[in-house]
Amino acid sequence: KDKYVTVLKTPYRSLTSPLPPQNVRVEKVDEHHVKITWEPAPVLREQQPYDMAIAYRVYRRIGYDGLNDRPWFPVATLNPNTFETMVDLRQYPEDVYWYSRTNRFAVTSIGNLGMESELVEVLLPQQ
Repeated sequence: KDKYVTVLKTPYRSLTSPLPPQNVRVEKVDEHHVKITWEPAPVLREQQPYDMAIAYRVYRRIGYDGLNDRPWFPVATLNPNTFETMVDLRQYPEDVYWYSRTNRFAVTSIGNLGMESELVEVLLPQQ
């Protein structure tokens, strides 16, 4: 029989993933754009190869906060010296059709071997 391997991404870190970013914030710039900012993880000890972030990934999730919400989808991958990005709220997968548009954003650190830290989540306040 054929063997299949499925990788499940969770919002939790593993022992070999880098430390997560801190102080993730979102602010509305205009009707269609938000700015997401964060700070790098603090250096708590001598840096090990798995501790270093080689990039950051920004995710978005849209829904009504139920169990049927669409999973997180990536909106940007940025170099390790970038600590902010702009997101266009008009861009989202076509299969998102909920009437409530609760927007959640999250940032992860990407380490060596592509390991990601846990999601550090922030909610866009409803206006």
